[in-house]
Amino acid sequence: MKEKYQTYWAITILLFLLMMTSGPLLFAGDNPLAELNERVAESKKVAEEFKQSKHPDAGKVYASYVELVKERQALLSSLAALKKRLKADKQSAISEKRYVRKVVKRRNTLIKLLMIVVQDRSCGRWERIEAVRLLGGLRAKGAVNVLVRNIEDIRPDKWKEKTHEILYPCLGALIRIGQPATPALLAALAEADTELKRYNRVHALAAIESPKVAEYCLKREIAQAEKPAHKANFRAALKELRKDFDGFRSIWTVSTGLGHRWQYFDDKD
Repeated sequence: MKEKYQTYWAITILLFLLMMTSGPLLFAGDNPLAELNERVAESKKVAEEFKQSKHPDAGKVYASYVELVKERQALLSSLAALKKRLKADKQSAISEKRYVRKVVKRRNTLIKLLMIVVQDRSCGRWERIEAVRLLGGLRAKGAVNVLVRNIEDIRPDKWKEKTHEILYPCLGALIRIGQPATPALLAALAEADTELKRYNRVHALAAIESPKVAEYCLKREIAQAEKPAHKANFRAALKELRKDFDGFRSIWTVSTGLGHRWQYFDDKD
């Protein structure tokens, strides 16, 4: 048994040394340029020998040598063009990355400015509504907390035919942002002490996650909440959800199944 192990390790070590010394030669791919250079050198030598011996086919051999030289030159030109193209592609990729960074920076600046407008009560209501609409269109995850805090803000034109998520623009924006808003909505439900606050937050949660998932999340929060007030708020939110479970399910179907969000948001921005 000991001799078998010794033989095994001896073979393993020999294979390792072979790989270290001859690996590059064993696994190296064909090099067309090197092969062509060898053929050109050999052809040149043969052509010179034929010329010195004044062989009748010396002209044909020399013509063959010239063709090989032309083939090598064409290959060198192709390699130079490829190298130039790779360099241009690299420069293009660098420029594209710079452009993307610039766009991201401008987007982040725009989101910050829109958040300021949403929170500034001195701005006109329609200006704030437009800022909310743009934040939803940008899927601005960084604006989630601001939108949740202002979820009770209602449009000035309270038409009865408008849906709930249109009447409350921040609610519609949160639905469009999607799952990144879920943690903030759950945290806000712990403090939601009025029916409107609870309903709007539950509405957004059910539209984003589906009523079934929203129910599971609320049950989990009830189990994990430490403060009695938070438990009570979560229980009230769960009751609100179950009160209109089918209605919330249809809202979730519209918001996800049809592949678009609420009609208030067109995609022209």
